[in-house]
Amino acid sequence: MDLLDEPDAASSFQQGLTPVVSFTDHVLPVTSLHVDLGGVKARIYTSSLDRTYKLRSLNSPQCLYSVSCPSYVNMCIADPMEQRLFMGCGNGHIYALDLNAAATSRRHVANASTGSSSAKVAPWGPEATLPNSFEGHESSDTTLHIHASGAFLMSGDESSALHVWDSISHQSLRNIKLPHLKTQHTVAIVLAA
Repeated sequence: MDLLDEPDAASSFQQGLTPVVSFTDHVLPVTSLHVDLGGVKARIYTSSLDRTYKLRSLNSPQCLYSVSCPSYVNMCIADPMEQRLFMGCGNGHIYALDLNAAATSRRHVANASTGSSSAKVAPWGPEATLPNSFEGHESSDTTLHIHASGAFLMSGDESSALHVWDSISHQSLRNIKLPHLKTQHTVAIVLAA
């Protein structure tokens, strides 16, 4: 049996299989999916052409967090410590989100709704979005990769330009233009070197 062949409807692979959890709250197509290393308690990060990023738990259909971006989101990836989320957008900008501040903001909203806090706080207030987006791409970001240390962010765009960024200061450290290669291959070459 070839696993790449189209499965038969009566096949044992198809009988009785139903998804454990299904996520259907993005309005337009999903552009990326990132799953953390949390095992059964893993978090799933999704981005979409509807300009939103959503955070979910693997074992629950409920959306934990949602944020809207100024442009459609092509890629999202969390740093190794899962403290920051990077979103590569169609306008060529990369936006960073502080996941710790977002969680704190979410707790304030929960407290306000139960009456234990008098202040009204938006679920994704300005304290969660890190200032100074990564700016330098002239076309839509198509790929993101974060170094294992979390110190460097690599991004590629539709015009095969690759940028290496300092993920803390948001400064571009190196720009590489390889028009004869696709960006996904460019990132693989830089990481292998």
